[in-house]
Amino acid sequence: MAKLYFSQLVPTVITSSSAASGYPAANAALLSIDRQWRATSAGASNINFNLGSMKNIAAIYLHDINAAALTATLLDATPTLINTGAIAGVANRYGRTRALYKPTVTSAQNAKIDIAAGTPTDGLAFWRIGSMYVMQSVVDVVNLQYDAEIETVSPQLSTDLPNGQTAVAGAGTRFARLKGRFLVANAGGAMTIANLLSAMRDGVCIFDMELTDAPHRMWPMRMIKSSDRESLKYPSHSEIDFEAVEVV
Repeated sequence: MAKLYFSQLVPTVITSSSAASGYPAANAALLSIDRQWRATSAGASNINFNLGSMKNIAAIYLHDINAAALTATLLDATPTLINTGAIAGVANRYGRTRALYKPTVTSAQNAKIDIAAGTPTDGLAFWRIGSMYVMQSVVDVVNLQYDAEIETVSPQLSTDLPNGQTAVAGAGTRFARLKGRFLVANAGGAMTIANLLSAMRDGVCIFDMELTDAPHRMWPMRMIKSSDRESLKYPSHSEIDFEAVEVV
């Protein structure tokens, strides 16, 4: 079953074991993979963040990384260890690697991502993390329609030349665009349909299709269109139509 993680938490402090000049740990929270954190080597490294107080953490998502294996550790304010787990980096067909950590605890204040000494997947001499997302809430996405479209967009500029040809040049970072429809339960309490749609529109969500044969199909998404409809076929659920673009 696919999942949608929403309500992003913003760390108050981010530190790291090392940082290359111009690529501090704080860059990991900027949501731009071109403004990334870089360690100074491919030796044992870590990046740490503090949320300021105990917060519910549904997932930690790392976007555009060059490590195949990482370890996440959650701690309280003391800081005392609460939870730890291994994370696997998975690459899409263009080589952009991402990782998702789903803790088994309900709340934490501090977190640390450790990378053991090794060989980066992109052949560079240092570890890097393009962007890092800490998400507070999650909802199950039921019956995602398999006619959903996943389009990879490669931004470019073009101009006509006097000889009838066209000059084309890349103009930005490649990103995915996703369109589809899914069902969510008409839950009461904190997670109402209205709250979900507001979260989808107002901030970045992590959309994880949870496909065993394609685990890379998860993205940080900003919804550019979303609406719900009620159907007599699914009286306990609402149908959500959406269009989203990958945040890069």
